Amino acid sequence: MPRRSLSFCLAPDTASASLARERVHEWLAELGWSPDESHDLVYAVSEIVTNAAEHAFVEAVGDRRDPPSIWVDCLVGSHDRRVRGPGKVDEVRVRVSDNGRWKPVAASGFRGHGLALAKAFVDGFAIATGDRGTTVDLVSRARTTTIRRPNPRRDR
Repeated sequence: MPRRSLSFCLAPDTASASLARERVHEWLAELGWSPDESHDLVYAVSEIVTNAAEHAFVEAVGDRRDPPSIWVDCLVGSHDRRVRGPGKVDEVRVRVSDNGRWKPVAASGFRGHGLALAKAFVDGFAIATGDRGTTVDLVSRARTTTIRRPNPRRDR
């Protein structure tokens, strides 16, 4: 039976996006999430983690109570009340949170296209910022209501 959730913490460094991609991709494969939808969601997660690693931590580590961190929390569910039971998952939610403070926007006002690209690859996108960091919620909805079970013979 595939895990219904996945949570992990990353240090904000150059390897964090790669680790997030690998872990989320493996989890989605366990669920039997479609390859196209997996690719889109993994890309969006990668963009958000990269942004957090590159832009959220402007304070020196010594000035912090908690170490700089990026959390990724994934959960399966259903947005359709009619879809219930084992294997009846039609939605995956991923929350990427950091405990940093984002760098100010450059004088040009240009920050890149990472957030816009991430938003384009998912069915739901929300961002919240505050004194304790930034949280981005991503939602991917299946185009079918039954997730195929991984088959070791077929999925080689």
